[in-house]
Order: sequence, then structure tokens, then C-alpha cells
Amino acid sequence: METFAPLPSLPASGVFVLLQHETSDGVHWDLILDVEGAKRLPTWRFSVPPNVPGADATCRRNFDHRRMYLTYSGPVHGDRGYVVPWATGTYQCIEKTDRFWKVELVGSFPNPILSSDTSCRQNTTLSLLVPALEE
Repeated sequence: METFAPLPSLPASGVFVLLQHETSDGVHWDLILDVEGAKRLPTWRFSVPPNVPGADATCRRNFDHRRMYLTYSGPVHGDRGYVVPWATGTYQCIEKTDRFWKVELVGSFPNPILSSDTSCRQNTTLSLLVPALEE
């Protein structure tokens, strides 16, 4: 059973990181939103990068991650794979409902179509719907 730490209310804006997490089971992406004053940060898991055109980029709530993961790259404790920051930037919470939040991410995202292209598109805006947290 997953547990989620109580959080202060999600601010209107803040910093995000989207981690690429490679495990023995494959690859997924973890969206982590910085919430000032929280020791553990709200996290959502994507099975595909959320900026792949036409892909089903639905996500599910994941366990809250430690603050260190906002800037961490390397092996995950307990032999649970390896993480690297895949995209970073700022977020803005555009809309909240009881079920979903519309979050707008602005940052540098790799081109998901051209795997040989390692450059990032700067100041790209990406709108996502993520399952709401209980506040």
C-alpha cells in the first residue's frame, strides 16, 4: 500500500523535474512538483514521456519523493534502477477540480521523436492533467 505525506496546499507555481527512471522492468518518467515546506514531494508516474505527440500520456499518482530528487542523477537506493533529470523548469497550476489538476510545465524538453537528437527545446510549454491530491 502506498502512503502519501500530508502536504501544504499546492502553490499556484513552483519548480518541477521530470525524471527518467530506468529499472529492471523498463523505463518510466516521474513528474515531481516542488512544494515549499514539504519534506516529500507529490509525484506522478508516466509510462511514456508526456510530450510524445499522439501517445497516451496518462499518469498515475506515485509515492511522494524526497526533495533531493529535484536535483539528483544516479542510482536509486535499494537497487531500484537509475534516474536522470529528463526535463526541468517551472510549473503553474492552472485549474483544480476534485479529481484532476491542470498543470502547465514550462522548461526544456528533449525531442521525443528523434532519439538521436540530444538537444532540448527551450521554454517549451506542456499542459497536463494529473490526478488531484487530497488537500
